[in-house]
Amino acid sequence: MIRYMYKNLKTLTLFQLSFNLLCYGVLVPILKWIFKISILISGINNLTEVNFLIYLRHPLSIVIDLVILFIITVTTLMYFNALVVIYIASKNKKSITLYSLLIATYENSKDVFKLRNVSLFLYVVVALPYFNIIYKNPVIKNLNVPSFILESVRLNNLYIFIYIILSLFLILYVIHNAYVFFYMLIGKMKYGDARRASKNLIKKTKKDMFVSLVKIVVLGAIMLGICVAFQYLFYGICRFINNGILFKILVGVFSLMTIINSTIYHIVTNVYGTYLFGELYFENENPFDLKIDYDKAFNIPSWLKLAVAAVVIVILAMLGWFQVYNDVRSDVAVVAHRGASGEELENTKEAFMKAQAEGAEYIELDVTLTEDNQVVIVHDANLKRLGGVDKFIDEMTYDEIKQIPIYNEEKTEFGQIMLLKDLLPMINPDVKLIIEIKPIDGNGKECVQAVERLLTFYSRHYIACLDISILKEAKRLNPLRKTVYLLAFALGNWYNYDCVDIYAIEQSFASEENVELVHKNKNQIFVWNVNDEKDAFRYLELGVDGLITNYPKKILSTVNSSQLQLQSENLLNFFKVSL
Repeated sequence: MIRYMYKNLKTLTLFQLSFNLLCYGVLVPILKWIFKISILISGINNLTEVNFLIYLRHPLSIVIDLVILFIITVTTLMYFNALVVIYIASKNKKSITLYSLLIATYENSKDVFKLRNVSLFLYVVVALPYFNIIYKNPVIKNLNVPSFILESVRLNNLYIFIYIILSLFLILYVIHNAYVFFYMLIGKMKYGDARRASKNLIKKTKKDMFVSLVKIVVLGAIMLGICVAFQYLFYGICRFINNGILFKILVGVFSLMTIINSTIYHIVTNVYGTYLFGELYFENENPFDLKIDYDKAFNIPSWLKLAVAAVVIVILAMLGWFQVYNDVRSDVAVVAHRGASGEELENTKEAFMKAQAEGAEYIELDVTLTEDNQVVIVHDANLKRLGGVDKFIDEMTYDEIKQIPIYNEEKTEFGQIMLLKDLLPMINPDVKLIIEIKPIDGNGKECVQAVERLLTFYSRHYIACLDISILKEAKRLNPLRKTVYLLAFALGNWYNYDCVDIYAIEQSFASEENVELVHKNKNQIFVWNVNDEKDAFRYLELGVDGLITNYPKKILSTVNSSQLQLQSENLLNFFKVSL
């Protein structure tokens, strides 16, 4: 492979780096924003199994989604075609500039983007992302099956069987299309003919094809292992340096290295895959060539190159600022307090599942330790209020606790105290837990340590507490763990702890001044407990980032009524900033 590709290594690197920056910095964020707008237009906040049909029935949302898929298809095809062009150039022992590569890709792709190839659209957006081994890029990897659909599949044996059969079909379909881009780009075939030709060539080369797939998977695994090792190295450094300017510099370097790692990973795996399948193609087919003007150049003066580089840096900086701004301001999170505790018994499975179904982005819950060091989900240290038994949680084993039914004040709803480890697998991947540590007799550090062990594979969840020392311990255990500082009232310098990511304050403590103090330190601020619509509007006007409530459905409706206009305005501002 090296003897072919070394001539164009510089061009390949520039192309892949530019493509990654375009995808990560511009295209993917824009498409996500557009998709978010389509959800809000349909009148819902988050897609779940409960409201999925409502979303599908809204014609404008479907039109927006089709536009998104079309953009993804065009971008993906142009990317794959560029890889074939650079392979052909290298195969002919020719050097090609980045400008010539882009022009040749555009010229040779014209026949691909025709109505006769409309079924290629389904292949790119449905099958290819599902089994993305031969080619990988940042655009199609963002396409995946919604989490609530996967959750429904896991809970039904028939669905599991159908899912396995469908997966095998998609894998076979993708393999049969391995040579499609060669036939369409080089052979000028329409998609249907290219698919049949690719399938026939697979039959001829199935042994070599299998060896090639194994090589690609092994190489991908090695590259992935290197990336994971880098992540763990960074994590180890953060355990010792978890605050201050040096930590911020490390995070910045890590972000840059993530882009570089991604670029190297895509160059190695994609070029290797293109090379292996290109060789098999040319061994069995006539050596078609492409129309490539190798001498085509776009001479840029040095001063203009510097100016373009400066503009790119400024645009990326503005995009980064805008992304931070949106994370803080544009989408007010709704946090289900102890689950949907206004409708179901607090801190129970029923309350948590209802909160998910109603679209809550976060779910708050309380945990403490039992006598046998089990992490249980319960608010009170004593079971007198919830179970009518005057016993403390830390003086009982979980086997004893689960024998005691709990109930609400009116004794109309009954439930059982559950373990945190049993709840974690039930939570959708797009929902975050805010786990409040409730210390009993000074066991807060032991409790947070036990919780962190349970959260080893759940990086998205947060740890909360009224005691700042517990949050410091949480950051010591895992510098990347997000934390929430709960405050009913405070005086002095309460808003700039290095160990705090979100300040959750009681309503009476919420003011414009306090919101500004938190935002100046680049943190978020939530308000609890907001159960009234008028109160919700008031805090939205203050610019808070989250509303903690016992009634997530009602508060979500209140937030959504003001969010559609805000999201649309921010999207327009995004294009203004970009231009």
